[in-house]
Amino acid sequence: MAQHPVQGQLLVDIYDPRGAPRQLCVVAKPEGVSEDSYQLFGATLPLAHNGVGVCYRLGYRTADGQERIGQRQRRLAICDEAPRRIADLPWVWLGSWAHQPVYGPPPQVSMTPVPSDWDGRLFYSILLDRFACTESEDRRNLGLTQVDLLSPFAAHGGSLVGLIEKLDYLVELGVGAVVISPVYVNDTEGYHGYHPVHLLMVDAAPGNLGATSRTRTPSTCPADSYRS
Repeated sequence: MAQHPVQGQLLVDIYDPRGAPRQLCVVAKPEGVSEDSYQLFGATLPLAHNGVGVCYRLGYRTADGQERIGQRQRRLAICDEAPRRIADLPWVWLGSWAHQPVYGPPPQVSMTPVPSDWDGRLFYSILLDRFACTESEDRRNLGLTQVDLLSPFAAHGGSLVGLIEKLDYLVELGVGAVVISPVYVNDTEGYHGYHPVHLLMVDAAPGNLGATSRTRTPSTCPADSYRS
């Protein structure tokens, strides 16, 4: 770090809902000095819309004009569809289970009727990020997990749309029910879906609420054998 930075900077990559990037540099203005003598800067990121991914790196400019941009990348997930907290959700009586009342948010989509032949069906468990990508869109940079096809610990880009496009293939294999990995927003090492940081928000990398709903509706499934 320079001893006398005069201007902070953020190098920002904004990815639209289809994964196309746009890069810009945001100036951060001085806001004082911390108790331990660090210069503080503040900046406002540009307005981003629903389903957009934002990545940024911190940097600064010195009085003699030298610029430095850090290598560490930070990520933000933008979603206008998700409620901020459980208390914001409406709760209604949904029925009874084991002689106990069940309450929850009213269903937003019609649920596929439950088949009566579960015992005779082949279940197939799918880790979304590792199963199938789609050529119609590139969502790999919309989530919080970094994409690196050479790393077993990073995201590889599988998506809900990729899964939907492979349903006929699964039927040909004899699959009768699909169990998918969680689609919540995960931390930066949670490509697998089991490190959620927001239980009310769908991770933008594998899909969105619309794609999630498509996996649960009869119109998605050309054959009854893999409705779920």
